[in-house]
Amino acid sequence: MMNPATPLLGLLVAAVLGFVLVYPARRLAIAWRAVDTPDHRKIHKGIVPRLGGLAVALAIAIALVVLMVADPQFRHEVSVAWSPAFLAGSAIAVVFAVGFVDDLTGIGPKAKFVIECVAAVLLLQAIGGLQTVQLVSGGPVYSIGGVGTVFGIIWMVALTNAVNMVDVADGVATATSAIAALALGGLAWRLGSPLTATLAISMAGALAGFLPQNLKHRMFLGDSGSLPMGFALGAISLAGVRADGTVLVLPMILAVSLPITELVLTLARRALVAMTVVRPQAMNGRFVLETGRFGFFTADRRHIAHRLLDLGLPLPRALGMLACTALLFGTLAIITTEWPSMSVAATVLLGATVLYAAPRWLYEELRLIDRGTFLPFLESVRLRSRLTLLAVDTLLVTVAWIAAAALERTMLSRSMFALGIAGTMVGFRVAGLYRGSYRHASLAEVARGVRAIAVGALVGMTLVQVIPNTQEPPAFWIINTYLLLTLVLGARLSFRILEYGYHRGQGGGRRAAILGTDHSSALALRDLLASPGHELRPVAFVEAFSLRSVFDGYPVVAVHAETRKALDAFGVTDLVVPDTVLHRTLLGALRAQPHISALRVVWFAVRFAPADDEGAA
Repeated sequence: MMNPATPLLGLLVAAVLGFVLVYPARRLAIAWRAVDTPDHRKIHKGIVPRLGGLAVALAIAIALVVLMVADPQFRHEVSVAWSPAFLAGSAIAVVFAVGFVDDLTGIGPKAKFVIECVAAVLLLQAIGGLQTVQLVSGGPVYSIGGVGTVFGIIWMVALTNAVNMVDVADGVATATSAIAALALGGLAWRLGSPLTATLAISMAGALAGFLPQNLKHRMFLGDSGSLPMGFALGAISLAGVRADGTVLVLPMILAVSLPITELVLTLARRALVAMTVVRPQAMNGRFVLETGRFGFFTADRRHIAHRLLDLGLPLPRALGMLACTALLFGTLAIITTEWPSMSVAATVLLGATVLYAAPRWLYEELRLIDRGTFLPFLESVRLRSRLTLLAVDTLLVTVAWIAAAALERTMLSRSMFALGIAGTMVGFRVAGLYRGSYRHASLAEVARGVRAIAVGALVGMTLVQVIPNTQEPPAFWIINTYLLLTLVLGARLSFRILEYGYHRGQGGGRRAAILGTDHSSALALRDLLASPGHELRPVAFVEAFSLRSVFDGYPVVAVHAETRKALDAFGVTDLVVPDTVLHRTLLGALRAQPHISALRVVWFAVRFAPADDEGAA
C-alpha cells in the first residue's frame, strides 16, 4: 500500500513549483507574444500573458518525478501501470499541445473538437474502456457495452470544454479545478486507486500554487491550462472513481459539478436564444416557433462568473461563492462513498438549485414560461386531436392510480388496475370532459372538468369495488381523486396558464401601479391579471394616505417625499385609475406630485385606454 504521505508530498511540491514556474513561463509568453488583450467580453485591464498552463503542467510533471525518487512504492505503482499510464499521459499531452498552439496562434473550434475526440479515444484505451456503471456504490450495476465508448468520449470532451468555459475571470477556473481535483483525488484514494489519487492531488497542488499569480494578473491559465486541466479531470474521474472496475456516476458528477453546470447552462441558453416564439397577431392566432443559427461555439460574456459580476458582486466575493459551491459538492462526493444514499439527495439538491437560481437571477433566456417555449408545441394539430387527448388522459389516469396505490401501500391486481382505469375514462367521456377546448379553457370548462373528473373517479371506484374481496381504504380513493384532479385538470389548463405566463413575461416593460385600495382597485387588479393582452403588469398600489402596507398581496405605496424612490424601485411606468368619482378626485389632488404626474394614466372601466394622446397625467 502506498504511503499516505506521498500524495501530500506531491501536493506540496507541485504547489511550490506552480508558484515559482510562473516567472519563466511569463517571460516566454511575452517573448512569443502569447498574451491576452482586453475586449468587450473580458474584465481585465491591460495585456496579460496566457501560457499559465505551461507552468502548471511542468509543476505536475516535476512533482511526479520527485515522488518517484522519494517513494519506492510509488515508483513501483508507476512501473506496474507503465503502459496505460504512458498512453493516458500521451492523450493529455495532445490536448496540452492543442491549447499551447491555440494560445500562440489560434485554432478553430472544430479542429480542437476533433483532436479532443481522438485524445479521448486514446484515454479510454488506456483505462480499459467504460463497460459498466453504477449510480452509487452498492447500487445495481448496468452494463452499457459499446455505448460506453460514446459516453466516455462525450464526458471527456464535455469536461474539457466545460473548464475552458469557466475560465472567464481571474482565478475561477484555477480555484474550481483545484477543488475538483482534490475531490476526485479523495474519491480515488477511498476507492483503491492510489496512483490516480496522487496524480489528482498533485494537480490540485500545482493549480493552488498558480492561483496567487493568477489573481495578481501576472498570468492567465490560457487554453494551454484550461483544456488539459479539464481533460485531466475527465481522465481522473473515469479512471479513479471506480468500485471493482465499475464507474460511479453520481459521485463523479458531484465532484465536477460546477464546470458541468456551466457547460449545460451555456449550451441551453445558446440554444434557447436561437429559438423565438412569435406572438400571434390576434387573440386566436397561432404561436409559431422560429429558429435561427445555433451559436454553440460563439463566445459571449454571459457565463456564471460574468453574471455574478453583473449582479454587482465584487470579483473576490464571486470567486469565493463559486469556490465554496465547488467545495460543498466536492465534499458531498467524497461523503457518498461512505453513505451512498446521499448521492441521490446531493444530486437532486444540485439540480434543484440550478433550476431555481439560473432562470431567476442569472439568465432570462432560461425562463421558458415567459418566453412561451411550450406554446407552439401545445398548439400543434396532432396534440389537439381527440386520439392524442385520450392517450394523454389514459397516461395521467394510470399515473394517478399507481401513485395512489404506492402512497397508500395498497396492493391492486392487474385486473383491478385495468378495470379502474377503464371505468375512469368512461366516466370522463360520459360526463362531457371532451366537449370543451383546452386552448380556450375558462371557468365553465374548469367546472365541467371538475365534474367529469369526479364522475370518472366515482365510476372507477365503483367498478373496482364490484370485484369480490376488494375493500380499499377511504384514503386511497381520496388520494386517487386528488391526483386525478391535479393531473387531468392541470393538463386542460396548461395552455391558458402558459399563455398567461408568456403575456406577462412579454409585458414586463410596462409596470403598473393601481390608484386606491378599495373594491374598484381590486377589480382593476383582477382585470389586469385575467387579461394579459394589454401588456400591463401590476406591481403595487398607490394611496394618498394608507395605514396598510399590503393590499391583495401587493405592496401599498403612500404618497409622500419617498414615493419617487418607491415607484422607481418597482419600475412603475403606468398608473391605473379606476373610473369612479372618488378616484378622479384623488387623482386631481395628486397631480401636483411630480412623481405621480410623470406616470402615464390608464383608466379602468370596461377596457383600458390612455388618458390622452400624450399619455401623461
